[in-house]
Amino acid sequence: MSVISRMRHRADIWRDDNLGETDPHGGPVASDFQLYAASQVCYVYQPRLGGETQGDRNVNIYTWQMLIPQGVDITEQDQVRNVTNRVGAEITSHTFNVIQIVRRPQHYILTLEAVTSGAT
Repeated sequence: MSVISRMRHRADIWRDDNLGETDPHGGPVASDFQLYAASQVCYVYQPRLGGETQGDRNVNIYTWQMLIPQGVDITEQDQVRNVTNRVGAEITSHTFNVIQIVRRPQHYILTLEAVTSGAT
């Protein structure tokens, strides 16, 4: 199965309209995220990064990652919201910041950081 055919989820990409703007005193202006791309084709998953055993307890560490097709305009200042499957059922209600973008020949791998709690 190719990476592109695996992209069966949809997500909204939000961009900060105030990015780079300053107030009259030179300080940053509050963020104003606006919908930039609706229902972007993607695949969201949670790979296991590692784990630790302490006595009789095991701790697994997971992160959120997302695959999107190459050529999609996305930056590390954007947010990802409203992740759904093909039929519109919610996968997660988190709001995510994009914290890393890795470029591959046919796609990008985004590392996401949840900034609001939600159902997983």
